[in-house]
Amino acid sequence: GKSIVALLLVASCTPWRDLPASPVPALPGERLAAALERTPPWVSYYGSGRLAQLSRFGLVDIDVERGADNYRAADVARLHGAGAVVISYLNVGAAETFRAYWPGVRRFAVQPHQGYPGEFWMRVERAGYRRVLLEEVAPELVRAGVDGFYLENLDIVQERFATGATVRAVVAFLSALRAAYPNLIIVAQNGLDTLGKRDADGVPVYSLVDAEAKEDPSTTYAGGDYRRVAPAASEATLDRLSMWRDR
Repeated sequence: GKSIVALLLVASCTPWRDLPASPVPALPGERLAAALERTPPWVSYYGSGRLAQLSRFGLVDIDVERGADNYRAADVARLHGAGAVVISYLNVGAAETFRAYWPGVRRFAVQPHQGYPGEFWMRVERAGYRRVLLEEVAPELVRAGVDGFYLENLDIVQERFATGATVRAVVAFLSALRAAYPNLIIVAQNGLDTLGKRDADGVPVYSLVDAEAKEDPSTTYAGGDYRRVAPAASEATLDRLSMWRDR
């Protein structure tokens, strides 16, 4: 379905325009901030094709995993050639049955993700599941040439079946992903409930990611139409985003 998403930089604390001039920003947060200076700044698109349209954006979030069969390394290279920073969708809290890695993780499925046929919430607290994402899926995306990851379904920690172990597992995954890819961009979608946590070494989660993306802060898409979120709920979400922006 369609969504309205707010994207907030949380680890790139220095405005891009105030950074020293450099032909290639070294830090992932700096590269992300530079990409967002373009007009239009960013887009998430999980279909296929439309490379000409996507090339107009500074930051392009697409689905490069081979099971999706949307984009290949050559497409990523073409977007790079147009000056775009390219990150790929990586589903952490759930998994779709069309994924090339599904046969290796289906045993970790918890229950269907309501409203998304063919997608299941996963037992992220199982090390075997996280290992597949870290050792098989993420490296595949990196080999395709992407500049980082757009992490989906981190809000699994809000589900009724979630426990403290679920929260710790999501934090452990974020910590391991950052350790494996210190120079790549990490965007956490719907991860507000984990930004304030700390990993096993005491490192705060907000320092492990470069941006927080929040779906539907003021408008949601349901039943074939856009609907406004209740003002109080929208204001509370925007207040939380503002708090992390100002840290």
